[in-house]
Amino acid sequence: MKEKDKTSPKIFLSYAAQDVEFVHELRWALAAAPDLQIFSTDKLSAGEDWVSRLKSELSSSDIFIMILTPNSVESPWVLQELGAAWGLKKSIFIVYTDVRLVSRLPVSLNQEQLVDIKNIQNLEFFTTILTAA
Repeated sequence: MKEKDKTSPKIFLSYAAQDVEFVHELRWALAAAPDLQIFSTDKLSAGEDWVSRLKSELSSSDIFIMILTPNSVESPWVLQELGAAWGLKKSIFIVYTDVRLVSRLPVSLNQEQLVDIKNIQNLEFFTTILTAA
């Protein structure tokens, strides 16, 4: 974690609504680091101004994690969130279900930012994320 900020790292989790099973898998894996704060769209309530809330949560996050699936790569909302995170210079990690989908993303990423969903239980995954915060 960055020296200037001793608060818990805040993660913005981006995914397509159809991929909720992968969200549960990732949340379970992230539970190994209980000091993480995780925001995802399932925390939005029906009556709130969700566009403003999304902007606020993304802006205040330390880390952006996108679950990359065939559904998410076709989702305008997920791609907009990715573009916003990139523009805000957030630490971005892509948890993919198929590495071939990475080439369809509109941003350039390095290998350290890419994680196969099969490897999210590895200690290296958490070390990388916490180092980025």
